[in-house]
Amino acid sequence: MASKNLYHLVTALAVLGAILPPLTTSLKAELAKAKLPIPLKSPEPFYDGKESIYIFGGIDNNVITKSILRYNITSDTLETIGEMPSGGYRGSVQLVDKYIYYFGGYIIEVGEYVDIVKYDPVSNEAESVGKLPYDILHHTSFQLSSTANIVYFVFQLSSTVSKLGALNMTMTTYEFEGLVDLPNFRCFSSVVSGNDVYIFGDEATTQESLVTKVDMISLKIEKIYLSKDYSFRGLSSAVSDGSYAHVLLGPLDYTSDTNIDDILLTFVPEAPYGRVHRDVENLPSNDNEAYFRHPTSVYVQKLNRIYYFGGEVYNRETDEHTILDEIRFIDLGTTFSCSGKPDGKQKFSVIVNQSIIPI
Repeated sequence: MASKNLYHLVTALAVLGAILPPLTTSLKAELAKAKLPIPLKSPEPFYDGKESIYIFGGIDNNVITKSILRYNITSDTLETIGEMPSGGYRGSVQLVDKYIYYFGGYIIEVGEYVDIVKYDPVSNEAESVGKLPYDILHHTSFQLSSTANIVYFVFQLSSTVSKLGALNMTMTTYEFEGLVDLPNFRCFSSVVSGNDVYIFGDEATTQESLVTKVDMISLKIEKIYLSKDYSFRGLSSAVSDGSYAHVLLGPLDYTSDTNIDDILLTFVPEAPYGRVHRDVENLPSNDNEAYFRHPTSVYVQKLNRIYYFGGEVYNRETDEHTILDEIRFIDLGTTFSCSGKPDGKQKFSVIVNQSIIPI
């Protein structure tokens, strides 16, 4: 049996080495010169593929903002360029037919996160174009094709139920089609690889961290458990660089006395599901007290860089929450090597036959 598992492991590593670019062994978060106009947690960024990152909404001390900001990645400058008709945080954005749509704006009159905001980056105009049928404060959205008019949503319908549904953006009724039951998530985001979507989240009942793979053709669901010790870092958003998915991890119980490591999980959305845990230096946290939460992120391909906007620091000793106005970035680098057995903070493992085998 041991030789058979070793064969699978060696085969898995050969496949990973053949199809994937290398990774760096350690990472460092750098501060951008620009800052947000006010401290914000859970704003939603969108990269236009050129020079601009648009940042929608966010919350500061229980005040939900309507702001639309634009950050220039070359000049490292930020400006306020407009407002949404409704405020929003924990929303999502998708590009459909040259317009940026923000999903989950907060409508005060009904007290729900249901507004759909259409933003034109050319005219710099934002308008409310409809309402979603459900409150989607806890959700993620994605597209299988950048040219299609279909946006998919995974959202927590209640404290016990999560759903997957499709929204046809050519219709004006904005009703979800083909709702499917999913494992009950909280604090989740998603990345797409081919016809599969990988949903990153904590299981709402057990609070275990897992990646759930959904085949969008067959709707087959597969759970891939990550760790019983780590949790996704307070609504941390996953990003894809085309080969890997990256998401910050934090401790499952950040009120305990265990040290808080700053970890970037790099997940391989290809069989056999390799993954790498890498320490990140210079995040606004402390091993014994502070915990960095609610960062939102976007990947910029031409710089091979992940940007993080705002967030908050929770101090478990004083129970204080400090919302941040800072912009950070992590350069992912180009090399990765792993010889012998790494220490406990740098782990490389593959999942073979649904069993995690560390190296």
